[in-house]
Amino acid sequence: MKKTKENSNIDSIACLGMFGTLELQPEVNGVVESMVERLKTLSRKSNGQFIAVDLRVDMLEKKGCQGNSASKSKSCYGPQEIAMFLRKIGFNKDTTIYLTQSRWDNSLDALKDLFPRTYTKVK
Repeated sequence: MKKTKENSNIDSIACLGMFGTLELQPEVNGVVESMVERLKTLSRKSNGQFIAVDLRVDMLEKKGCQGNSASKSKSCYGPQEIAMFLRKIGFNKDTTIYLTQSRWDNSLDALKDLFPRTYTKVK
């Protein structure tokens, strides 16, 4: 299919529309900047770098997160699996990890064992 100038302009506008909606509202942006600065402070040993992981322990117990033995796949992964993955791709024990989990759950201890600088919303 030949791309015309008109199609190109429509694509550009659609792209701007999609990404423009991802911009944070001013009141939320201040909170996010504050969180990022706090995480950078906690991450001094790793040069201010950190990883944010959207992990919800409550979802791990639901059937949607169980493995499919036929396809050998899962739709979500637990703290131990995430820790092992991060190690395999090269993150060291000094890496700061921020979990979106709102409270500490005992299952998170497996992640904290490999990455002692693991935090949740509530310390």
